Amino acid sequence: MSIFEHCPICHQAAQYIEPKRDDKTVIAEIICPICGSYSMSLSLGRGSDLPKYDKILLAGLIREANEYGNNEPVLIQEEDIKNLIISGHPPKTKHDKIDKVLYYLSYLSEPGQVIDLGSILTIHQIISFCRDIDELHYYLNYLGENGLIEYTFSDTEQGAVPLLAKLKISGWSKIEELQNQKHTNQAFVAMSFDPSLKSLWENAIYKAVKNAGFEPYKIDENEHNEKICDLIMIEVKKSRFVIADITMHKKGVYFEAGYAIGLGIPVIWLCKDDKNEIENMHFDTRQYNHILWKDEEDLKVRLENRIKATII
Repeated sequence: MSIFEHCPICHQAAQYIEPKRDDKTVIAEIICPICGSYSMSLSLGRGSDLPKYDKILLAGLIREANEYGNNEPVLIQEEDIKNLIISGHPPKTKHDKIDKVLYYLSYLSEPGQVIDLGSILTIHQIISFCRDIDELHYYLNYLGENGLIEYTFSDTEQGAVPLLAKLKISGWSKIEELQNQKHTNQAFVAMSFDPSLKSLWENAIYKAVKNAGFEPYKIDENEHNEKICDLIMIEVKKSRFVIADITMHKKGVYFEAGYAIGLGIPVIWLCKDDKNEIENMHFDTRQYNHILWKDEEDLKVRLENRIKATII
């Protein structure tokens, strides 16, 4: 066994097992104290020319595979990096990263147990997909200010250094919610009940969700005896993600999407590609990447692709 000068991904001192040839490609198994164990094309490793954020994503995905008991070895080849990153489902938003930070704390501890962050600080940064310790501190501080953890840190000339953390009861409750949400297969659909959009629901949205492997749920399609606003909140909370078609700009659709965002549930925004519809988008939602659909077939294809690309 030889010494590899640095891990090609996180640049920590690492070891590698003597490389072997696999379909004319030289593959080396790298053992990194931060990323964990993985295999990589030797030419790619020596070049070490991956974009910086791709390295952050790869390091996090490899560490997750090692830390959480995935027995499948991670193999990295240059032509396959983008597919690996997409299929690994790294966090898409800051709330996703916050959930990663909290989940790793729960993974390391039992209720009431204090975690010495100093001993796992760099690994925690990597597995939470943070760019640096400052970003990790920012999320830890957020969790502390919102009553999910007890958190202490030290201010130094170089910045804040995380010291100790302990999940509070509310933090453990959040973990239970995340675990339940991760296993749900439901997609909540918020859209106008106008009869003119019934065909869009049946032939585009419903089929796209089913084709992507999820179960669509639309409130007016299901029998119930409950107060509708209570049922909406229950079903949104039970869903893996929400689809919000703002065509016709119904206030209920904006409410349901906003409620999902507040819970950290992903929202896929839709709107008819019509000048009047686009001009009347609420200013609070214009910042989001809407699928502007032209017809049912256009929406079915694009929505299915968006779900497959962004929902883990």
